[in-house]
Parts: sequence; C-alpha cells; structure tokens
Amino acid sequence: MSSWRTPPVPIPEEQIGQVHSADVVVVGLAHAGSAAVRAAAEAGAKVIGIEEKTEKRYSVWGADYGHINSKFLESRGVPKVDPIDYYNEMMRRSGGRANPGLVMRFCQNAGSAFDWYTDMVEEFGGVTVAFWPGGSKFDGEMAGYRFWPGTAKFSHPGAPFGPGGPGGPEGKGEPGEKPDFPGGVPVEGDKGGPGGPGEPPQPTGMIEKAMACLKTKPSLIGLCIANQQKAVDLGGEMFFGMSAVDIVKQDGRVCGIIAVDQNGVYHRFEASRAVILAAGGFGGNREMLEDLLPDFKGLFSGDETFPRGMGRSGMSLKLGVWAGGRLEAGPIATMGGNFNTPRGFNCVHGLLWLDPRGKRFCNECFGDPVLTGFQGNQMKHGTYYNIFDSRVLEDLQWAVPAHEGFDNTDAQYIRNVEVAMEAAQKAGKGGAISRAPNGPVRIVCGNNMEELLDNAELTGALRENVKNSILRYNEICHRGRDDDFGKDAKLLRPLDQWPLYLQFNDFNYLGRIMCTCGGLLTDETQQVLGDDFEPIPGLFATGNCCGRRYGPQYSTPTAGLSIGMCVTLGREAGKEAAK
Repeated sequence: MSSWRTPPVPIPEEQIGQVHSADVVVVGLAHAGSAAVRAAAEAGAKVIGIEEKTEKRYSVWGADYGHINSKFLESRGVPKVDPIDYYNEMMRRSGGRANPGLVMRFCQNAGSAFDWYTDMVEEFGGVTVAFWPGGSKFDGEMAGYRFWPGTAKFSHPGAPFGPGGPGGPEGKGEPGEKPDFPGGVPVEGDKGGPGGPGEPPQPTGMIEKAMACLKTKPSLIGLCIANQQKAVDLGGEMFFGMSAVDIVKQDGRVCGIIAVDQNGVYHRFEASRAVILAAGGFGGNREMLEDLLPDFKGLFSGDETFPRGMGRSGMSLKLGVWAGGRLEAGPIATMGGNFNTPRGFNCVHGLLWLDPRGKRFCNECFGDPVLTGFQGNQMKHGTYYNIFDSRVLEDLQWAVPAHEGFDNTDAQYIRNVEVAMEAAQKAGKGGAISRAPNGPVRIVCGNNMEELLDNAELTGALRENVKNSILRYNEICHRGRDDDFGKDAKLLRPLDQWPLYLQFNDFNYLGRIMCTCGGLLTDETQQVLGDDFEPIPGLFATGNCCGRRYGPQYSTPTAGLSIGMCVTLGREAGKEAAK
C-alpha cells in the first residue's frame, strides 16, 4: 500500500497552539471552496475557510468558465439548452460511469450558480464567450457527440499565460492554466513542491487590481476573493497560509481539521456540522499519480514516467481517505497526459493525420478532441504528421467549440494560420517554425506532391507511405464514404487544392497532466462515502477531489466545464453542509 494512504501520527494536544470553532470548515479556497464558504454562510452557518497559500501568494487556475443557461449567456445571444439533453451528453461521455444525481445537479443549477457567483459584477467588460458564434459549418455535433457554446472567457491579471502567453506575440493562444509551482512538483515536499520556496508571490498589486476592476472587468481570481468576502461579511473567517495536515474524527463523525501555519504553529479547526474538502486534485504528487493512475503507467514505454507537472498536492484525497473515505473506481479523470494528437493550427481536429510510418491511423474527427487523441496513445512514439491544403480555413468552419478546438470568433487565430502558411511557402525546404495556439510547430509547403515531399525531406518507405496515404485519402473523399476509419461524410473533402502543407508533430507530452479531476466517492450531495458505501457523517468533498463527475476522462460538451462544475457543485456542497 502506498505510504500516502497511512494516516499520520496525531498531533499531541499540547502542541495545538490555537483552536477555532465553526459550523462548517472548508479546506481550500479556489473556485469550489470560494463558492462553498459563501453558500454555507448564506445558509446560516458560521464558516471558516482555510487556504494553503498566503494572501500574498494566493492564485487560482484558469480563465474559462463553462456553463449553460445563465443570464450572462442569454445577454450575449447564446441559446438556452435543455438540461436533460446536456445531462445525457455528459453521461454518454462518461461511459455511464459518472454519478447521475451529481451530474444532474450541475446541469440544472449551472446557470443560476454563474449568476449568483458573479452577482457583484455590473458589466462583464473584457469577458467574451469563446466559440460563439461558432463556425459557419458546425451543426452542433461531431461523430454523434454533441457540443454547446457556453464558455465565459475571463481575463486573469497576473497569470503568465494571458494575452501574449503560449501563443506568443503573434497571437494570444489559449489562456492556459497557471501552475501552482514553477517547474512542477515531482513529489510532495520537494523544494518546488507544495508549500516550498519554489512558489512565487503574485505580482505587486495583482489582488488589488483584480478587486478594483471587479465590477466592470471581472477576473476569476477577483471573483474568488469577492465570494470569500461575502462569507466574511456574514461572520465567516478566512485563514491563509494554513496547510491542513490531519482530519479529526470522533464517534464516527468528522468534526474538524488540524492545520499548521507559516510559523509552524498547529491549529485545530472544529466543525460542529461538517468539513468540506475542496483543496483540489493530486496532479502535483508523484506517489499518488503512480498509485492512482495505473492506466497511465500502461502507456509509458521504456524509462518513461510522470514528468514534473502541474497540480495540487492531493491533500483533500489524503484527508478523505484518512477519515475512512472510499475512492472512486478507476480510471480517475485527468486533464491531458493520456492522449496524443497532432496539435497545431487546426487545434487537434484534422483532415489527414499520419503516424510515424506515414500511414493514416484513425478518424481524425471522432467527436471530442480528447477522445480522438486516444487513438495515438498506444502507438509508436515519434513524429506524427498533419496534412492540410490551402482551403484549411474553410475546413476549420467545422471546428467544435471545445478546448483545443479552433475559435473562429478570434481574428488572431485566423491570422496566425495565414501567417504560418505564408512563412512555409517562402521557406521552401525544411519549412518554417510558426506559433500555433498550442505552441510552435514546423510546417512545410509544396505546390505538387514531389515538391511537398522534397521540402519535408522525406525519404524511403516513409516518403512512399505519405504519398500513398494522401492519394488514398483523396480517393475516399471522392467516393464520399470512409470505409477505412468511418469519418463523417460531411467532412470528406479531398486534399487537392495545391499547395499542400505538412505539419510535423513530435510525440513528447505523454504523462503531462494539467490536473486530476476525481478521487473521493460521494453521493449526489457530495457527502463522502465510506468503504460500506454509507455517507461519513460530517464529511463532504467538492471540486477536483470529488469523484464520478466525468467518468474515465475529462471530456465535456462545453469548454471550461471544470471551473463551471467546481463553482456550481461547490455552492451545492456549501448548502448541504450547512443543514
């Protein structure tokens, strides 16, 4: 058994420096925790929130808040969605493994939760709706999977991946996620790990800036702080720089948390009604990754393993397990790390993908980009090829409104493609490096087949395979039926508009996880279940430590659903815990 599952030796009573009492104690004050403290306070509970980061170093991840049916979306002309349709799509993507009651709670309450969480905002200046309106050809589904727009894209003052981020000065790229600790956290306790000196302070004045412009130019970090303040206004207390180290259970009921402050003083936080675990996943804890993600280990080759990655320390899962909580049956959902796709200007979905041998290997548009990418995760590691022609911008009108989908509403996305194609044409042999939304890629161009292959410097069997794969794909498209891999007939357009472009993609990011999205088994109220599948009195889990929200993978019908679900279900957990 992995050592993380073993409870620590209890802190002696004489070492407890301070004792604090409340009805509800919330561990973690990011998106889910900030919603939980406010909701519990509004339900009449005295609330305490504890957060590992100090106020100076406080940060949250992300810039995209996915949801449906809010007044904000309605004001932007986004059509309403039947929550039952949305629920069924989410359950389908989970393979039926998600918790039906929990998912339905999200679908029914996502819109009202957004409006509640942002009720201090007067104008949503700078907030856009990603992928809305969508591409002119997109009809709402891809390979039977359905998608809906609903991603509120926020600015994020102080984040390293805002405008000019991964897309560089040529374009803004995806907003990206902010790692907790630069360089990642290979193991808990490392110098760059949770609570270690590697965590940088926020830029001077970032929090003040976020709050000063909240009413007219909101950011997600500003919203977290504002919702915490709502709880404080109702008598709640927030403790920053306070790391949970143990959970208190008496007579079968969870009744508190032991935490240590920046000075090494232990505090006991007593909870008369409930403790809510909301401190995120375990993407920053290598021992837990290796223990809880055996499906990843099955993908590695040779000496490959989890690289230094992003993510939380896994403390919420530890506390839940130490209290007798049961983990969901794996695989546990993650963002990234277990799929391989030729990333680039078409943002995952492509016309023709070729493996390192130069042969086509899948339906390049099998619904969700993540699901499509699974086809490359158990194949030879090497260089993959993405081929398109001069009509690629027309093809991108089919792009799905999902993470790594192409956002046709963003003029910079379109300009980046045009610039990259021009650069490849001018470069000749060897091609040119250009920045795509997902990072730099090398693209070569050719005005005929032989010139394309020459400029790509392909030889031998690889050269012949690439040539034959292009010819075979064109044959399939002219016939209008993909008997090889079943691509939807509406997408079958031959690559016959010269020049053609070949994009190189090295397979080099297996195991790189943005965050984990599951863990503790709960009921539909998010009360943690024990080994006997009965609720543990006084213990709730919400946010990325809560299991059975996505099934085996983070695959969603709207981009940014991670934050949307954290806020919505965080609010629900706060209301339940206060009862």
